[in-house]
Amino acid sequence: MPECFTVVGADGRPFRPTSQRGDVLLINTASLTYRHCSGEQPVAFTSPDLRYLPDDLYEGRLLVQGNLLDVRRDTAELARLAEAAAAERAPCRLRL
Repeated sequence: MPECFTVVGADGRPFRPTSQRGDVLLINTASLTYRHCSGEQPVAFTSPDLRYLPDDLYEGRLLVQGNLLDVRRDTAELARLAEAAAAERAPCRLRL
């Protein structure tokens, strides 16, 4: 196991519209980046994504809920993980 490493995790929580009209949709995505052995504090990030336009709330005639909402949440989580991983500095390389 390496002495120093970085761990990035992300999680998303959707707010599901309670009315049949579905006037709003909120997906809050958060991440935590932990750099073991760096002496730095973990970095927390959160990104609320509020949607209210009809194109954001419906897929065709279907209200975004259930599996459709799960897919949007999963996509937001993966995008956040990719952003956080891309922001990390390059790993140390041994020089011979």
